[in-house]
Amino acid sequence: MAILFFGLALNLMGVFEVGTVLTRLGGRLAQPTGYADSFSSGVLATLIATPCTAPFMGAALGFALTQPVLQTFLIFGALGVGMATPYVVLSLSPPLLRLLPKPGPWMESMKQLLAFPLFGTVIWLVWVFGRQTGVNGAAYLLAALMLAGLAGWIIGRWKPLMISGRTRLVSRTIAFAVLMAALGLVVRGTRGEAMSAGGPTWQPFSQELVQSLRAEGQPVFIDFTAAWCLSCQVNEQVILSSNTVESAFEEYNVAKVKADWTRFDPEITEALESFGRSGVPLYVLYPSDLSRAPIILPTILTKRGVIDALQDATGSGVRSSASNAS
Repeated sequence: MAILFFGLALNLMGVFEVGTVLTRLGGRLAQPTGYADSFSSGVLATLIATPCTAPFMGAALGFALTQPVLQTFLIFGALGVGMATPYVVLSLSPPLLRLLPKPGPWMESMKQLLAFPLFGTVIWLVWVFGRQTGVNGAAYLLAALMLAGLAGWIIGRWKPLMISGRTRLVSRTIAFAVLMAALGLVVRGTRGEAMSAGGPTWQPFSQELVQSLRAEGQPVFIDFTAAWCLSCQVNEQVILSSNTVESAFEEYNVAKVKADWTRFDPEITEALESFGRSGVPLYVLYPSDLSRAPIILPTILTKRGVIDALQDATGSGVRSSASNAS
């Protein structure tokens, strides 16, 4: 994904032009020209969006996966209709196209400007890869991006219409070899060790750990998360890491367990499916009373919501000064 977005960004910046090759994968997301382009755009959009399902898709997908085939297809079909609606409205009402900006030289500047969000996405993907494979893995990926940039430069430097057939074949062969070397570096980088899933006060998830803590009568809060899930990161940095919520965890003696799904983990996947979910974020709070069902928190957390859930799970009747803080 990082190499793909890096290549698309270089294409938007004008480093190279590839006609309908990479553009069918990403460059025409806004202007598909046929069924094949529309299908590939949908596949790419789904690949990017899956499996981070917050804030609204988690419950819908979880419900869909537990229903018969017909209902499942109807739900996923409704999601597709929602994504396609703006294009359908414009196609059914051509006069609305007059509200869109007129084509002109500004489009070239806009195209180049749009490369920077893609570069930002690449930075995020490198960070995710680093979380998965450690700093050495991230270094391999950065080296792969450099080689991918070199391949793009070779393609752009020796343009097909300006060189002979032999030179074109040689340049394309070299570019392909460089790109394969880049992919090889990525494969090598995936062998790195992932960073620790937990933190100073978080314990890595396992079913045995959860069962052991519950057997001791301790309430357990499980954070199903992943480095590539932006909603997860926002909740962790803004809510779960705040002094107010941290104090509440300590006051109510709630064990904090982190189920890090950054790299596929069959045990975490099974746990997600047991709650009818196919993606993250998911926040589960087991009460101290073993006879009670687990509490499922919303995918968009608030400090008050988390503290109220902790109080409910522990049966605390009086809120402390920590939980009353904003």
